[in-house]
Amino acid sequence: REGKLLDHDKDVDIGVLGWENQFDICLSLQSSNMFTVSAQFLKGNRSHFVPVQHRATGYWIDIFFYQDRDDQYITGVDFFFGNVQEFAFTKFDLKPINFMDVDMYIPSNSELNLEENFGNWRTPDSVYISHLESPSGLEKGGADYMITARLNALSAILGNKPQKLKRILELLKKYPDGPFSMNETLIHLLQQTYAQERSLNTTTEIQADSHSLEPMNV
Repeated sequence: REGKLLDHDKDVDIGVLGWENQFDICLSLQSSNMFTVSAQFLKGNRSHFVPVQHRATGYWIDIFFYQDRDDQYITGVDFFFGNVQEFAFTKFDLKPINFMDVDMYIPSNSELNLEENFGNWRTPDSVYISHLESPSGLEKGGADYMITARLNALSAILGNKPQKLKRILELLKKYPDGPFSMNETLIHLLQQTYAQERSLNTTTEIQADSHSLEPMNV
């Protein structure tokens, strides 16, 4: 979209088709002494995601494993609290491209993949929350979704990001009748928090990326 790396992005995302090579991949990274691998995320055919940290810079590399299920590719995010959010994508082959003088592979249906991931990806959205808003997300309004929404709301409050809190509350209000819905009184109190924070903010809120609450930040 911008012809360069996103200015606000804080990590690297890598997709791997299939889960079978996860142990070899992570062993190679660990053996290089350049990376720290969170081995508790290695779960065989139940693995969706493994976070890796580059030791020299502290940057995180998120490796997502795409599993073949019911004519779709399924990946997800495993949280420390035990909840797993899954995301479904139309199957794709890989095609080679050169981006910023680096050779890499991307999904052959790249525009469809972006739409499934982000919806209207061509329009920047500074408070977009991929864990909650991605069209590819499964079981919206379910237990895992609601846990993630609450964690994001807490992160927005602690990070003094009232615009992000407002977006989360709008999403929570879409699911008022489910067994895991948030109490209306609590939503109202959080809305008051949002209004108060907005009135106190005199500077533009720092642009947030779509991975503001990755598992390692919980």
